[in-house]
Amino acid sequence: MTRNAVLSLILLLLLSPFALFGEEEGLPTFVYNPALSPGGKTVAFEYRGDIWTVPFEGGEARRLTLQMARECHPLFSPDGGWIVYSAEYHGDLDLYVIPSGGGEPRRLTYAPGSEVACCFSPDGRTVYFYSTRDGREDIFSVPFEGGTPVRRVYALKDPLLGAAVSPDGKKVLFTFRASYHGIHRPAFKTMYTSEIYLADNTVPFTSIERLTDDLYHDFRPRWDREGRNVYFMSARTGGLNIYRCPWPGDLERDAVAITKFDDRGVSWYDVAADGRIVFTRNKRLYTVREGFDPQPLVFSAYDPPRVSYPEFVQEKPTVTDYDLSPDGKKIVFVAGHDLFVTSASGGYARRLTATPEREIHPRWAADSKRIVFSRVHGGGLNLFVLDVTTGEEKPVTKGSDSWFFPSFAPDGRILCQHNLDTVCLVDANGKVDVLDKGRYFVFPLGDSAAFHMDPKGRWLYLSPYNSVNNGEARVLDLKAKDAKPFKFSWLGGNSYPVAFTPDGGAFIYNNGTRTLTKAIAVVLKEKPKERVHPARKLQELLEPPEKSGKDENEKAKKKDEATGPRIPSLDSSALKL
Repeated sequence: MTRNAVLSLILLLLLSPFALFGEEEGLPTFVYNPALSPGGKTVAFEYRGDIWTVPFEGGEARRLTLQMARECHPLFSPDGGWIVYSAEYHGDLDLYVIPSGGGEPRRLTYAPGSEVACCFSPDGRTVYFYSTRDGREDIFSVPFEGGTPVRRVYALKDPLLGAAVSPDGKKVLFTFRASYHGIHRPAFKTMYTSEIYLADNTVPFTSIERLTDDLYHDFRPRWDREGRNVYFMSARTGGLNIYRCPWPGDLERDAVAITKFDDRGVSWYDVAADGRIVFTRNKRLYTVREGFDPQPLVFSAYDPPRVSYPEFVQEKPTVTDYDLSPDGKKIVFVAGHDLFVTSASGGYARRLTATPEREIHPRWAADSKRIVFSRVHGGGLNLFVLDVTTGEEKPVTKGSDSWFFPSFAPDGRILCQHNLDTVCLVDANGKVDVLDKGRYFVFPLGDSAAFHMDPKGRWLYLSPYNSVNNGEARVLDLKAKDAKPFKFSWLGGNSYPVAFTPDGGAFIYNNGTRTLTKAIAVVLKEKPKERVHPARKLQELLEPPEKSGKDENEKAKKKDEATGPRIPSLDSSALKL
């Protein structure tokens, strides 16, 4: 190979997109969910838990939100004057609206669950969004000025995502079997991968038609300004890439690849009216135009100190967890990932924590002054004890392990779950006493504790998972030496705890199958009476038991008194000299 040919090859490699991606370590990282303004001049994105904007060509980014909670998934209105985004200001992901140049946010939805905006109607009067309210993952719409959300399509099992209304407002594209988290397994190839559907934009959607029917992931469809092209993401070539298909057309045969990654492909994208595209890959931001190579979007971002909420809250927050103090006078609760305390009779709530980390599972001590809780801290989920009266806070555990579902035991130690396999007691110095090890596949967020201790500290209810991933009902005597958990749930199905009685003499648990859920009360005794089978009881009633040997001896004694003593007969073999 000649010297000129070698130089040409090196120059070609340096100018290729793969060379740019090889130098992507210098780009800002952890950038998510980009969105383009209708004219393609401005990019909005999630960075460091807030919403930012930057010119399409790059430069200095501008921060639009400045709160302790996370803001994500921005979406421009059709006129470019507004941005709808999701935020966890009150515990759940709700929709908020803010001017595209920054300003005071306005809340758009009020419901438990996660909600993420998908698109606007062409006139900008309606916002379509994805929601997990009601325990399902469906597509809803809500007026831009506020109002009651309307369910547009109903899925019995799998999630729905990515509604995209056509420019004339008559049709809508959406994805079946894909969540707003995107696709994390692009190489997954089965009949259950995500697919794209078309429907009439009615309430609910009608004339639903499937557009893709392959073993690859196809999701997040978007229209261009004239409705002549449909953009979408697909893993049909290995990695996730962006495709464009002329409309009307066949998304499987007529689509043209705009990006061509073999692995670690596109994780999210958006397209402007003029065909400009912004996307994220490896948690970094890129732009591309059809027919050109992707280019990194380089920006600088100044991150000033965050603004915290005031100490007193004068609104109705979304409460995700709470606990009533033993004296019945105070309630500690979680809202917006922070801890608050309020009177049991209502009124103002005082903030107890104001950290960027998340706090969960607050529980009172017997003195009604201290609480124990878990906090995402130090690379793990660690335990802390807070004195509500003085504000003094002390860590109990450290490190990258997970300690959660804490509560104070009667002896003052902390009962909790350690990772996914251990139930234990932890003292104030972090010393651990393991009570049971098993399959405790309950997670800190969204689940409830699989164990309970009675008020006197004698009994511990446990609900580990068995080989078929059903919770079992077991009880452990904490006062007995070398005791092991005793299983008493032989009914099948899934068992999970409810509560002990105040005296600790019994507890109630639920046992559920696919067709029936039962509440079962169990009485705990040191020496339980032997259980007699009902069939045996009936037999004793109908057929009295035979007379015992003692009764026969009494009869013989009375007979001897009447006739004289009996002389036993002896044979020669019984005699001994």
